[in-house]
Amino acid sequence: MSDSGGGVAETSGFATDLAQSANLVQTMRRAISAAQQRSHRYVTLEHLLLALMEDADTRTLLGSLRIDIRAVKTDITDTVNRNLATLYTPGEFDLRASYKVERVLQTASDDGRLLNCVEVDGAFVLAALAREVDSPAAEIVKHSGFAFSSAVSWLYTNRGSRSDVAPVSREAPRPQMYPRETSSPQPQMHEPQMHEPQMREPQMREPQ
Repeated sequence: MSDSGGGVAETSGFATDLAQSANLVQTMRRAISAAQQRSHRYVTLEHLLLALMEDADTRTLLGSLRIDIRAVKTDITDTVNRNLATLYTPGEFDLRASYKVERVLQTASDDGRLLNCVEVDGAFVLAALAREVDSPAAEIVKHSGFAFSSAVSWLYTNRGSRSDVAPVSREAPRPQMYPRETSSPQPQMHEPQMHEPQMREPQMREPQ
């Protein structure tokens, strides 16, 4: 899908280099609505995670990892309703995504590009969000039992091999995505490397 949000996504800081899937466009709108309904001046990762709980691609990924989606939704709903009081801003204001939301969306888009996808969806966004630090939303995801290495494997299998993905030569190694917290000279990020016969599977870059 070439529409990245019908204007609302771009003006709110939700644009991505890759096109957003139809599901993700709707998820972005739910995140914006979650902030607007509470008169919050920014759309945060917490609003985004709350919106992702209704995203079909996110739910498919979580289900495959046997994550308790209801428990995650309960925790993030409580966080959004109770812990974001400092974001309350009465009156008219320009609602925008926080810099962390923009970073997560860009990371998700970069990850999708490394898998040769033509669009980015909620599963990529959740994987990128889970790699954030100093974030209540990311902590909720991690405490749910979400394993990033398992998510990467799922993305490679279910997104990297789709019919809308450009073929990759089997003679050459695939691009590598490096996680943070390693001594690798490549831009940060090194979760476990995955392997396919005669080639390396990609790993995804994590934001600094």
